[in-house]
Amino acid sequence: MDADELMKQGRELAGKLRDGAGEQVAQHEQQIKGVLNKVTDFVNDKTGGKYSDQVDKVAGMVTHGVDKVAAGNRRR
Repeated sequence: MDADELMKQGRELAGKLRDGAGEQVAQHEQQIKGVLNKVTDFVNDKTGGKYSDQVDKVAGMVTHGVDKVAAGNRRR
């Protein structure tokens, strides 16, 4: 097997993994967001809200990413 064939197989596998992960995100979107909210609340509780702006910013970015991945993989 030459390098070009290995690269082709690697790309195919990466595509399958990406598609599978996207399908899982679409199927479990609400659960993911629920857990994210719990984690955000936990961190804010443990830090006394000291980092709430940063935590909320990151949570917003993660939510946006989940929305984007899920939207591209919802079954029609």
